[in-house]
Amino acid sequence: MRAWALECVAPLADSGGVFNFACVLVAIFAAIAAGSDAVRVEVIHEWAAVQAIILGVVVYVGLCAIRAAFKVLSEEKNAGKWSPNGKFTFADPPRVFFQHVTEADNFRPFEFEMVDAEPGGYVELRIETDGFERFVRTVVMPSGIDREMIEFRLHTAQLSSESYSVIAVPTDKKFSLAVLKTNCKPTIIRVFLLSWSTC
Repeated sequence: MRAWALECVAPLADSGGVFNFACVLVAIFAAIAAGSDAVRVEVIHEWAAVQAIILGVVVYVGLCAIRAAFKVLSEEKNAGKWSPNGKFTFADPPRVFFQHVTEADNFRPFEFEMVDAEPGGYVELRIETDGFERFVRTVVMPSGIDREMIEFRLHTAQLSSESYSVIAVPTDKKFSLAVLKTNCKPTIIRVFLLSWSTC
């Protein structure tokens, strides 16, 4: 829905879109003027101009909405696939988090947001570690978790260079990633969104 709304207003943000809107406005004004004796006599007639603006906005927004719907559907089809149970799986998982961490970052929550995720649904994530020290403990959880829970989750997490997690999406769509390292060498953390579901 958010993607559709953004695509719907996107044409107004560039000069080409504004020019198209102006063309629609002129065409409607000309149509009104052609059928109005008053406008033939007076080139600019206030009510005709108001009508043209109102109709122009309605027609242009309608055209943008139709265009946006087709574009979003096309992009979604290229991005991945829907399963019958309401789960969208990405063909090429987008990266939703990236951070360089050191031993000084142990237990520190790094917050990030997943705007496309649906509150009340679930996201499936892949957490990859890279760099000089690849084997670290990582956890991803909804933001706002207290430090004691973060420490408990990290101490029980598996030491690995890659892990997977399925997490319920909170209302604010915000998550926190925390790490536990025993080596002072830096580590690169990347989190990829594999799929999201509506329920």
